[in-house]
Amino acid sequence: MKYRKEFQRKRANKPFLFFREKRRMLIGPEMDLYKLSFYEDGTFLPGKVKDSGLPYLRLSLDYEQLAEHCLFENMFLIRCKYDEGQVLANFVTQMEREYDKFFFDEEHSGFTADSRFFSLLCNACLEVKNPACAPEKEWRLTVLRNPADAGYRYEDGQLRPFVPISLPLNVIRKVTLLDSETEELNFSALAGFMQQVGLSPERYLEGLLEQ
Repeated sequence: MKYRKEFQRKRANKPFLFFREKRRMLIGPEMDLYKLSFYEDGTFLPGKVKDSGLPYLRLSLDYEQLAEHCLFENMFLIRCKYDEGQVLANFVTQMEREYDKFFFDEEHSGFTADSRFFSLLCNACLEVKNPACAPEKEWRLTVLRNPADAGYRYEDGQLRPFVPISLPLNVIRKVTLLDSETEELNFSALAGFMQQVGLSPERYLEGLLEQ
């Protein structure tokens, strides 16, 4: 990439790596990135959900509450961008300003997970998407975890790492069960479950919402 070539020249052509080879792990923090996708388009269905043919829930979230929670819990909430050229140009400009503020040695980059430098790297890795996906208006909630603290499951022929995250109930605006009229048992059970966890079905569950 262009920015990498420019920074290599600055360091007397010594190679500078951001990631461990064949890993998603950033050198320095030594943590993997895990993401959860959200979509502004409430009608959009990820292909895996659409193809399953199973009932699904749609959670409508309060952006301000979610953003505040992420801020205090050291999670990243990133809105995807669909113009790679513009994103990389902005990244290079910001990196030029930040690059000389951090210590580097032969092994570690010297930056921490709460540094501006690290935030720039995360954004560059996570926010760019194919322009064809622009109608989805995707957001990504991202967390950092040591691989030793992650869980792993075998799914569709692949070993997939995952980490659980917790969100407070106040980020939820509405809960929708697709085809609730034909899913009467699931709908009733969902209402009961919501009561159990402290979410009033009359306030949050579409189909029971009080007017």
